[in-house]
Amino acid sequence: MKATVNIKTVLVGVLKNKRDQRILLKKHWYRIPVAHLPKRKFEYIAFYQPAGFRKTGKQIRYYAPISKKTISKRINLLPYEPTHPRANDDYLRVEFKKVIKLSQPIKNIIPR
Repeated sequence: MKATVNIKTVLVGVLKNKRDQRILLKKHWYRIPVAHLPKRKFEYIAFYQPAGFRKTGKQIRYYAPISKKTISKRINLLPYEPTHPRANDDYLRVEFKKVIKLSQPIKNIIPR
């Protein structure tokens, strides 16, 4: 009997700041500029926290399976930033039913 392996494609997204992390953990969504979308389809997103997160930076601590994708203007996603230079750009809003915290973070021990 053959065993089948179901490999999922994971996109690594960057949580640029604590605000983006709060949106992810409390509202369960993440945004990606349409102009920078990868060509390959992805079913999961893993979230990299850069050095700005200090002690919890330079690592992936969370990931999530995608439940819904929609296109929206950045101004609709972040209405409190109406003067942002990309306020009228299209973004992919990716929604999740749950965000999963890894039991052991994946650390970036060497520069990418």
